[in-house]
Amino acid sequence: STCSCILVSSPNDPSIVRPYTPISNRNEKGTFELLVKTYPKGLMGNKFEKLSIGDSLLFWQIKKNIKIQYPFGNPKTIIMLAAGTGITPMFQALSRLFDDNIKKNGATNKRTNVILLYGSRTKSDIYLHSEMEQMKQRYSDRLEIVYCLSNQQKADRAMTEKEVNMDKEEFTNSMVFHHGHIDKDVISHFCKGAIDSDNVAAGECLVWVCGPPSFYESHCGPREEEDVTGVLKELGFRKDQVVKF
Repeated sequence: STCSCILVSSPNDPSIVRPYTPISNRNEKGTFELLVKTYPKGLMGNKFEKLSIGDSLLFWQIKKNIKIQYPFGNPKTIIMLAAGTGITPMFQALSRLFDDNIKKNGATNKRTNVILLYGSRTKSDIYLHSEMEQMKQRYSDRLEIVYCLSNQQKADRAMTEKEVNMDKEEFTNSMVFHHGHIDKDVISHFCKGAIDSDNVAAGECLVWVCGPPSFYESHCGPREEEDVTGVLKELGFRKDQVVKF
């Protein structure tokens, strides 16, 4: 029920610490899953990649990384702005908001609608899309997802016929794509009703942001700063309406 990352380090080198957000269902006991992206020079990702059975890593949580808890204030709308692996805290929250078990046990938040704008370079860089599309099919009245692709057209030109056919099989017609970055115009277009001045003024719309440093800079200001700048300030959002993961 908590949106939070956990910190990870190696017992052999505690100077290297990285945050990761679990993506597994909260009802799982004794285990958790992480989404880990590896880079050629990535220090922690490469440690994950080289793990063998019996190896250990250290995991812990600190209070400041607990950003917001379910039912998230019961706003009318949550706009999620994510880029790359910044999708993980959004997925964590979506899994709680759109948990089928809630239907059986009784939900405390049935009113909040979610608009997710997810930025990736190409389709192959989209994470967890199958899981999120399944949620969207089950909760189509409350969940909208737009995949914003900044470099897909270039990737399309380089694709072989086999890759084109595989692409058609993996990415369904129900998925909504936008070619370009997430910017003020894109937010205004896809979230038009939610960012109505009356909704924003009344606090009925929250915005969550997660991505690389440049993503924070352009949309809401640095992650470590409470004040809101950039696109979200231009749209009228206050710091109490923006969560920087």
